Amino acid sequence: MPIFIFLIGVRGAGKTTLIRMYQNETAPIPILKPSTTRHKRTENDDEYHFVQKWVTDDYLWTIDVGENQYGVHKNEISGLGNNEPCLCVFDPSGINTINDLRDKYPGRVITVGIDTIPDSQTQHNRVGGDENRMMNRVDF
Repeated sequence: MPIFIFLIGVRGAGKTTLIRMYQNETAPIPILKPSTTRHKRTENDDEYHFVQKWVTDDYLWTIDVGENQYGVHKNEISGLGNNEPCLCVFDPSGINTINDLRDKYPGRVITVGIDTIPDSQTQHNRVGGDENRMMNRVDF
């Protein structure tokens, strides 16, 4: 089993930007590409594997966000060795899922928080007013 390093931050914090910057370097740590049932935001959206049908048993974890599912397919870690680190982005709303993974795989989960957004108004601005990505004050 690999060691999971999760980059956690609210929507718009820069998780994907950070991952893309890291990929442009010679990335020594593999990056897990999550899957989702949501639709692409743009034609060039390649942040996820976009799937039509979700089979929960095929994924390491599943997070339900509204009517959509998010997770990482088991194939993403099939080529990784024992104790090999891997990176994955994570929304803090799924912290219970990370805690479950931490319980299931002791010593194999590391979380790194990305704290770049001070308040919900800034978060709304960062996501360009996209209602599907905006967080309310309580959730923020």
